[in-house]
Amino acid sequence: MSDLASAQAEVTLPDGALIRFHLAGYQRAPYSGQRLYPAEGLMDDVDGSPIALLLFADPTDRLFELEYVRWWGGDLQKPNWSTVRFIPDSPPTKTGTA
Repeated sequence: MSDLASAQAEVTLPDGALIRFHLAGYQRAPYSGQRLYPAEGLMDDVDGSPIALLLFADPTDRLFELEYVRWWGGDLQKPNWSTVRFIPDSPPTKTGTA
């Protein structure tokens, strides 16, 4: 997680549900997939909707994206960080492979 020290966050969706990280001095290769870090978070949105918190790495294992998945549908409203809890040792997955 040393990437956090050099990361700048870019909100890529209007509701803030997807945040892409840009790392100082790192040129990311053209997109060729991503993998889920082996821990997931759960939290509640302001209206009580459950939200999954997913952190992804790129194929070279560098910090890539943070995604909020709102299970009740609709736009992300205001995640309640006081409700966050982590699920350790989630199985690693790779998505978006070419």
